[in-house]
Amino acid sequence: MSEKGRGAARSRLSALASVYHRNFTRGREVSLTGSEALAGFDMVYAITQNTVNSQLAWLHRSGVIPKGVQIGDLAGDGMAIGAAGAAATIAAPTVDFDTGSPRTARMIIAFTGGDISYYKGFGPSATVATQPLKGWKIAFNVNLNLGQIAHEHLANSAAIPKEISDILSKFDPSMFSVQSIFMDFQNSDLANYDPLNSAMNTDDAFLRQTFATHMGAWLKRQQGANQPFILGYPVTRKAPPADVKSVFEPTGANLSVHAFENPVGATTRQPGLSTLNFLLVTGNRKITDEPRLFSGDAGSFHHNLVADNAVDGRAIIARKLFTSTYLYPLIVKPLQDRLHQQGDYVNARRDRGAGAEINDKSAPDRSHLATFVETPTGWIYHDHVKLGWHESGFYSHDRESEQEVTFTVDILTRKDQHGAPRLTVDIRSKLYRYEWDQQNTDVPPFKSNVYVGKGWASATLTWEMTLMFVAGADGKISIIKNSTVAPPAKDHGDAGAYKIADFFSNLLNLHGISDNWRDNAVGLGNVETSVVNAFIGATGPILDGAMTHVVLPGASQFFYKNIQLNAAGDVEVDLAYKSEG
Repeated sequence: MSEKGRGAARSRLSALASVYHRNFTRGREVSLTGSEALAGFDMVYAITQNTVNSQLAWLHRSGVIPKGVQIGDLAGDGMAIGAAGAAATIAAPTVDFDTGSPRTARMIIAFTGGDISYYKGFGPSATVATQPLKGWKIAFNVNLNLGQIAHEHLANSAAIPKEISDILSKFDPSMFSVQSIFMDFQNSDLANYDPLNSAMNTDDAFLRQTFATHMGAWLKRQQGANQPFILGYPVTRKAPPADVKSVFEPTGANLSVHAFENPVGATTRQPGLSTLNFLLVTGNRKITDEPRLFSGDAGSFHHNLVADNAVDGRAIIARKLFTSTYLYPLIVKPLQDRLHQQGDYVNARRDRGAGAEINDKSAPDRSHLATFVETPTGWIYHDHVKLGWHESGFYSHDRESEQEVTFTVDILTRKDQHGAPRLTVDIRSKLYRYEWDQQNTDVPPFKSNVYVGKGWASATLTWEMTLMFVAGADGKISIIKNSTVAPPAKDHGDAGAYKIADFFSNLLNLHGISDNWRDNAVGLGNVETSVVNAFIGATGPILDGAMTHVVLPGASQFFYKNIQLNAAGDVEVDLAYKSEG
């Protein structure tokens, strides 16, 4: 082949490749690779203060949390809250996580009726005074604790509603640990109340303190993980999951309660709602409120995840966990196995003694088959082979045959037809084929391989499939599948005396290439019916299973509101809470 002919062919190929690259990447929305925003955790469930308080209200309505209090004895204690047969009534307790300290919540008890009786004065002249309690409220800073509940006690605990004990009892005790997040009154300072968030209709400082002391003593009697002031039940696996169906089942939980965060150098709080954060990890990694004790491992979580009252909770799944243990085994690895069934194009012209002028693969070296390798947005599979050979004879030929196969699997956020952002998996494929033939002739008696002419033809075949995660009105995640197949992009040319009846039939055999691309193991139809349909079938149980591991104490349930990638590149799930109470 002449240098001039080779250069012209390569120039045209380069131009075609540039056009393809623009078309193949058009419309992609670039996502980040993730960040350290999760502070080493694989998953975080942030439950808003409003949702937690709705749980306490349900427990109060159901009678699990007392609706009335009778505290103290007037003769022995000098004060009585409530009276015999007429307890003072309280509203549903509320908690406020805006304390600025981890594992600490402010608990507020408001009175709706009843009286407080106490002695006024000293000695024989002391009289019994009565003070209405309606409108009074008292606040304490209370530690939160996380304690394991023995499975045999689940059904017998008066502090656990039957609806919830039935759910928790379904977890196999040999595989799962059921824990309780409770108000740890026993280990909290209840001798001192919070005056800024309390309201008592009296100017008598002694009365206020005595009232607070009695209320603190009453709360102290609510001890352990089986007391009624429960905020949630994390359910964790005792061992790392070995099955893809268990990829989002947590193996650890602890608490880090923050209503805000102060970014470095900031003087004001970051906006957001108070949240109770369930910190979950997979594997055997360490979780602690003192991350400095475990340098480089998971520690506490200080970020505010929720800033919208329309959201009852938010789950963040680390991008690495989502992609490596969910998308890769269910989509990427099956695609790679099917691509390897096609054989290496390096061997396509062995019968003609072809040599590989280009053998560029997404693999460690040329001796390996191409594999999917990670990119900032997902994975890419790339296999580019160019073969060259000479065919002898009176009319001899210099031939080139080139094939480039590219597959990408990207995870990103796209807007649906209504403009709502949705988590999307984008699968794209491209097959590029190029055939080049230079014809030579012998001119006896002195010359051989004299250039006569050349011809070439190329075609690019592509298909694309998008899988969009959509939360339905029923709170379940469904996947909307959309596939498109582009018509072949063709080009050809000739020079000199080269003549052929049909470049795309005789030189390129486009019909055979198209049929094979459509019908082989990585054709759109086969990928859709096998790989993608299996992925869709597995997704429901996987995501639904993840939701069962954060159980709140009321007869209620979480459901999905939306799922997308956040700005850090992690998977963000907005949760809504539906109460039956």
